Amino acid sequence: MIITNIFDGLGNQLFKYAVGRRLSIEKGVLLKLDITTYEKNNARKYLLDKFNIVADIASKEEINSFKPLLEKSGFRKIFSIKGLRKFVFFYERFYFDLSPIKEKKYLINCDYCYSNDFLKVKNDAYISGSWESELFFKPIEKIINLDCTNKIIAHSDAYPTYEWKLKIQFDDKQFPELYKELISNYDMEIDYFQSGILLYDTNIIDDNTKKDILDLSNKYINSRTNEQGIMNLYFNCIKKIWQPVRIKDNDTYYYDYWERDNLKYTNYIMLKYPKTIR
Repeated sequence: MIITNIFDGLGNQLFKYAVGRRLSIEKGVLLKLDITTYEKNNARKYLLDKFNIVADIASKEEINSFKPLLEKSGFRKIFSIKGLRKFVFFYERFYFDLSPIKEKKYLINCDYCYSNDFLKVKNDAYISGSWESELFFKPIEKIINLDCTNKIIAHSDAYPTYEWKLKIQFDDKQFPELYKELISNYDMEIDYFQSGILLYDTNIIDDNTKKDILDLSNKYINSRTNEQGIMNLYFNCIKKIWQPVRIKDNDTYYYDYWERDNLKYTNYIMLKYPKTIR
């Protein structure tokens, strides 16, 4: 889970969200937002909820689990008065740079200079700072702008030939009766998604989702590939909310399982198993 600290006005909120979104996509983890600043500062309002963002609000328990000793000690509170703000930023940057970024769970960006070192932060991390450069999120800008409203966006497992259909995800030899029931209840001649990397609106998850998926798993034990067949039964056949991710545009390929047709990893925004990185 990545938690990004949201503060200041709308423009700054968008920068902070975008860099958090990039980290969450690159690392395949949830993004949550710390908006507790607005509980104390009435001069500014949290406005990202007016947009179609992909993030939840972090609980105070989740936020506190990441807070470093510096913040808990009240150092920021004492020295954040006007005129000493830059000193605090300098101290924080120096303090937290004593360890390699790859070991960090708390990362602060204190200036406007871009460095891709921030990508080395741990998969579970709290980030705070300015991040006021489009370079922090430019590589995934097109992914960020995909409309995930009330749907799952994912890659077709049958790409590029689309010969496979959902039925191949279930064993018809060892469980002939179960398979017969399956094809009588659901359309198994449809395309289906890979469950490796999913972009989705968290609103599609309700109080019954976990139970419904577990019930399907316990019933259709002839699923061949762990959760993939079951996930497609639920979100593709029952809910009908899957949308295939765009393959490419004039500039880039969006996503694939791995590189194809002599392409390199630099031709893609995202890959699950890149082969050309050395």
